[in-house]
Amino acid sequence: MKTFTKSPEIDSQDRYRIVGDILIHYARFRRQIFLRGRAIEISSGWIFDRVRKEIQSLLAKEGSVELNISLSQANVVGVKYLVNVFACMNKLFQKGYQITVNWQLNETDPDGRKLAADLQEVCLFDFHIMTS
Repeated sequence: MKTFTKSPEIDSQDRYRIVGDILIHYARFRRQIFLRGRAIEISSGWIFDRVRKEIQSLLAKEGSVELNISLSQANVVGVKYLVNVFACMNKLFQKGYQITVNWQLNETDPDGRKLAADLQEVCLFDFHIMTS
């Protein structure tokens, strides 16, 4: 069973941003991006354009990326934004880039597992679902 990669301490080479209840941690040296927080708000859609661009940048420079998602609540708004990011990642995976998504679910979120499983079905790259 795959274990969830916890976000490492933020160091001087890393970048991070807090938007609403979400912490976005770009650990470029480790080719990892972490999204952690409560739930994705409707007003934070612009952030996923930046996440998508960061993924593209990492893939262009390093050839692989690991996206780690840990949200305490899955919601339709967040899934909408993630679908757009995953569609871009599917295209990049088909071009030969290595992509992994690790989605840590909160066991108390009844909709989270279904949403993650639905997303996993449409993703061509490695997509792991874990519960806490």
